Amino acid sequence: MNRRLSGKGKPEILEQSMKKVISSFSFVLFLISLTLLFLLIKKKEMETVPLSSDPVTPIEAMLAVPEKEEPIGSGEKSPDLPDEDQTNTAVLSVSMAQTHAASPTGAAESGTENLPWHSYHGSSTLTGSSPVSLPGSLVPLWQTDAEGAVLGTPVYSGSAVFFATVKGSVFAVDPEGEFLWSAKIITGEKADGTPRFASFEVPLLYLEGTVYACDADGTVIALDAAAGNELWRSFLDITVLGAPNYKLVSRNGMAPEISIYIIDQTAGALYCLDGATGEKKWISETGVGRCEASPGVYDEYVLFGSCASALHVFSSSTGKHLYDLPLGNDAQVASGVAISDGKGLSGSRNGNLVLIDLKEEKTIWDTRLSRHEIFSTPAVSNQWVVVGDENGSLYGVSFATGEKRWETSLGGSVLSPVIVGDHVAVSADGSLYLLTLASGERSWSYALSDEITSPCVAGNMLVVGSSDATVTAFAGNRKGEEGI
Repeated sequence: MNRRLSGKGKPEILEQSMKKVISSFSFVLFLISLTLLFLLIKKKEMETVPLSSDPVTPIEAMLAVPEKEEPIGSGEKSPDLPDEDQTNTAVLSVSMAQTHAASPTGAAESGTENLPWHSYHGSSTLTGSSPVSLPGSLVPLWQTDAEGAVLGTPVYSGSAVFFATVKGSVFAVDPEGEFLWSAKIITGEKADGTPRFASFEVPLLYLEGTVYACDADGTVIALDAAAGNELWRSFLDITVLGAPNYKLVSRNGMAPEISIYIIDQTAGALYCLDGATGEKKWISETGVGRCEASPGVYDEYVLFGSCASALHVFSSSTGKHLYDLPLGNDAQVASGVAISDGKGLSGSRNGNLVLIDLKEEKTIWDTRLSRHEIFSTPAVSNQWVVVGDENGSLYGVSFATGEKRWETSLGGSVLSPVIVGDHVAVSADGSLYLLTLASGERSWSYALSDEITSPCVAGNMLVVGSSDATVTAFAGNRKGEEGI
């Protein structure tokens, strides 16, 4: 049976219906609010998760540079260092200043900006090459001051640049040239009782979060790359002129075992240190005589030349002297030996460039390039070899045949070149040059001072030290000006 509503009852029914609608609408709004809040929280969580799946090392995390939209400027001058009458064994200065991270311009291959430059010539094989692509001209990106001449090529961890001075200081700066830390190294006491500071002319070595510094008197110091505190030191009581080198061995997923190789300049003996503790693993029983060169390290081989006009091959594991390969008359070696695909490359005093096969123990080719000494370490990449002589000439050579493809005169003694993509970067007579790899044609140059180091490839930058106590970084610019 249908019920009829009186006029008096209708407003009450409508009022109740409206209350139900409002209540339902409020509940819907509440659900929508909860959903939006949940989505906002998830979005925030996603923003905090790194986009890369690559693991971040503690060193990279500690030295990571925050991004800000600020123009790139010159690096700050480092704080004043302690006077030489202080007696502490290592004086550390740490800057907590804000840094900026406007990316330097220039075309770098994706993923290459953080590639380390471990030694003065890149990796343990001393091939001096990088996949980074540079434009044909560069401009100064930043310049930072040191308290003494910088004679050894800087090194790069992927997040910081390290360099040392002849006055015993080791510095770390970020990729924008901003000061991170410095350590002043005391190695003894003078006759008058004042501290004797180290003198670093030998290039540094960076490896696995540690910076290794070696002075001419054979004192090796390991510093924490994150903060600059000293980890250990080893006094070898030898004269060292060549740069130290390294080998990494990974065992059963454990932390890599690090070996550091150093040559005694007087006797030509090879020293091997434990990279974690500084303890001597072994000293080669055989010395090869006076040696001012740097060793190349590849697999089970350590290869270097000497004043005996020969290349010497030792076991990287035991220090056993494996064999010598004579280079002929007046063929003394005073540079590093690059190793590519199991083959060693070396220049010599007689102006020759030689390629040897390490396993076959034989010479593959021997090319006469110059009437002047070749005391630079060859750079090797994509079947190219580039090397310079003491008279200012730079040569492009075929790796396969030893045939000279081009020659370019730069003027002044040529230091160890590096191959960067399809360009060659090289220092000569206080100037930094860029050349086209395929032709040797000069595309850019920049005069810095009387004496500069060979370049370090730090991401998409070239970094050089100078005898005028500065370190300068160069990168490409968007407009293509040469900046000379």
